[in-house]
Amino acid sequence: MGAARLTELYRQSSATHLHRAPIERLAKLAGHVAALGAHLGKSVQTYNAVVGCMESRVLPQSRRVIELQGEETSIPELETVDLTLRQVTSTSTELDDDSPTAA
Repeated sequence: MGAARLTELYRQSSATHLHRAPIERLAKLAGHVAALGAHLGKSVQTYNAVVGCMESRVLPQSRRVIELQGEETSIPELETVDLTLRQVTSTSTELDDDSPTAA
């Protein structure tokens, strides 16, 4: 194998690594974003459950106590959060398929 062929193989190998590393980083970042979205969704569900519990059990009793004591304290109304999280649609496999080094 000649020096020119070795040089060409080295260049191809380096180019493959240069293109592959950012794609792998992007795939890892996409995984973190997907996990974050799942946690945010769970947080919203938990928040809404707490609001529901407060509205149905805690606040009515608290209002009765305040009323019996003749106080003028008002308790602010709580609202649930109604948000839809945008889903990550690309997967690391799709990123790999779009890479310039995919065969």
